[in-house]
Amino acid sequence: MTSNFFAALQNRAVYVNMAAAAAALAAAFTAQYVFHLAPCELCLMQRMPYALIIVLGVLYACGFRRDVVILGIMAPAFVVATGLAGFHVGVEQKWWEGFTACSAQLNANDFNTLREQILNGPQARCDDIAWSFMGISMAGFNFLYALVLSVFSFSAILKKNHNIPQKRTPASGG
Repeated sequence: MTSNFFAALQNRAVYVNMAAAAAALAAAFTAQYVFHLAPCELCLMQRMPYALIIVLGVLYACGFRRDVVILGIMAPAFVVATGLAGFHVGVEQKWWEGFTACSAQLNANDFNTLREQILNGPQARCDDIAWSFMGISMAGFNFLYALVLSVFSFSAILKKNHNIPQKRTPASGG
């Protein structure tokens, strides 16, 4: 039963990925606009692969029915999302430093310069955990989510490649 369900999901992998990406962005926008959790630079960067995946899904739904091509772009996009989220977790845990845009570096000699730096600086710091559940931050959940979707996407590609009929050549006796 489980393998039949997984096979059915793999057959509809493009739509599953598009829905999963939409869910990820819905969660991010809900955190930002409903719960007023300001995103940092890395949070915003983590949204980009999901947006690309949605665009690819819409392209597929509009008639570009090349499963392996679309999935061949979606799967690495999930890998990029996994990498960005993993990097973000490392910054949050202070395992390494984030980008300079991730932290507020205030170096001002007068009030006006300090005011400009505060107003034009990042809304949130990448190394501050704005929300967590059971010790896992939003970036940590995003890492796990994108990792599972990466594995799913690559498995769907393998399944689709396995199901493609091979051309027979004269040398193969066909």
